[in-house]
Amino acid sequence: MDIHSKNLKYLIDRLSEKYNRDPKEIKHIISVGQFKCVKEVMKQASGYDDHWPYIKLPYLMQFKVKDGKKKFFRNKCLKEMKDVQDKQGK
Repeated sequence: MDIHSKNLKYLIDRLSEKYNRDPKEIKHIISVGQFKCVKEVMKQASGYDDHWPYIKLPYLMQFKVKDGKKKFFRNKCLKEMKDVQDKQGK
């Protein structure tokens, strides 16, 4: 989601009310720092070896891959491996 999205603005406004913070501060938290780390760690997820890291950001939230997405990507990876093996065996 784009940091300038209207949907995100609504979320930022709600978080700023909930935590009594300036909306600019909430936007800054979302757009830099910790979330770049989240992005890099989540890139390490792998359906091939069933590795699904999760990250907990203190006082904010926890990120993890939902079970349905794990299953989807695991099945996709298994199908790709089977297709490669079938092509090599022919």
